[in-house]
Amino acid sequence: MKYIQLELQLDEVNNRISELLQEKNSHWTEIAKLAIIVRKQELFKPKFTSFTAWVKDIAEQCDRQPSLIWRYIKASRYYLQLVATGENEEEENEEEENEEEENEEEDLELDRLDEIKAAPEALERLEKVQRQAPTPVFETLRDKVLNGNATVAECREIEKAYRPTVPQITDANITITSDADADADDDDDDHQQPSKTEEETQSQQQQQLEPKTKTITNRGRPKKGREGSYSHLGKNKQSSIVTGADTEHIIEIETPHQEQQTQTDAQIKPSGVEGITRNQIAPTIVRSLTVNLVDWTKQIASMRYPAKYYQDHTEVRVNFHQRRFRLDFLAVVRWSFKRPKDIFVVEIKSCLQDFESDQKWTNYLNFCHYFCFAIPLSLRVEDTDLLNAVKKISDKDKRIGILGIDFQAKISEYLTYPVTVIKTPQKLKAQANKTNLVYETLYERVIGWKDDD
Repeated sequence: MKYIQLELQLDEVNNRISELLQEKNSHWTEIAKLAIIVRKQELFKPKFTSFTAWVKDIAEQCDRQPSLIWRYIKASRYYLQLVATGENEEEENEEEENEEEENEEEDLELDRLDEIKAAPEALERLEKVQRQAPTPVFETLRDKVLNGNATVAECREIEKAYRPTVPQITDANITITSDADADADDDDDDHQQPSKTEEETQSQQQQQLEPKTKTITNRGRPKKGREGSYSHLGKNKQSSIVTGADTEHIIEIETPHQEQQTQTDAQIKPSGVEGITRNQIAPTIVRSLTVNLVDWTKQIASMRYPAKYYQDHTEVRVNFHQRRFRLDFLAVVRWSFKRPKDIFVVEIKSCLQDFESDQKWTNYLNFCHYFCFAIPLSLRVEDTDLLNAVKKISDKDKRIGILGIDFQAKISEYLTYPVTVIKTPQKLKAQANKTNLVYETLYERVIGWKDDD
């Protein structure tokens, strides 16, 4: 059945929407249906110049935000597109790809909105998950949402886990150096991909730096003390001179490595695992580690009972001896009040080149009691080479453990892949002063302090 062709009057629609918005029970699908009819039949004319003006007016009359009605419309249209897509996968579809929006709306069946079992925000989050998360994660969540088995909180959690990070002029990608601290290191090799293109990122950075800075170019030379290395190749570096009253500093802004590039490029170049692009590997591993935290920490520590208290953290930056170390994943676990807390640090490696180019992970052993590498497991050759390389290092150093995330396994009901403890690390006797730096960093994160250097 096509669009409902009803000769409705605008006043009748407004009165009905006002009644629905005042009721306690949610009737958002009927509100969306009426709004789409108003748009399709252009009932807003000639009283309003546009459909947007009508939405704003009816929202003000009902003491609601216009965004609420727009959310209903967007969620309903996305649901109809999902249903249409599912049906087209079973049947041969010979329609043209570049079809105008009005023609697409004519093919949507408004009567199917009555079948919706999900909240509008759940559908809104699902649309973002479709763009950001691996295909298996999206398909599993989609089935749960359409069947009414997924809560809004669960959809929000999944969307947040795979939300791409946007590079900003912060302590994560700025290093201010002078003659006194020119040798300082910044361990900020990002695993996640930015959602903006490289040109947009550089343009935004230049706008934020002007007019106090003067932009100069840099060919991407290695830092002092790293002559002869090649890890800097492929990076685009933009330097600016900031002049002050007494000193002159150089601000270096580094964009992500060309291997990662932008999210669009990563989607064009698949990782080799079906439905998972290269930029989705790291966030997928992080979520698997978080959801399965109780199981793999218990196995590593050889405990007979799970942890009583535990908390995970990502991107923990620790300053020590004028150097900066970034811990990909960190978990603080307390088995009971009779036992002290244990710190688990996990370094995530998505490919062999990422592992071979990292020379700082040995410093992370000072900040934890258990240290592991987390790597993807699949049938592709790159993941096999990465596993062999990590095993070679762990065989020489018993302090290193290996966690494997099986991307070939069936996704769980919590939308994660299973975590396998390939090798259990030897417990470390972390130095108290360095371990306290981790707790200090977490404390500052809780109270909202930010490091400006």
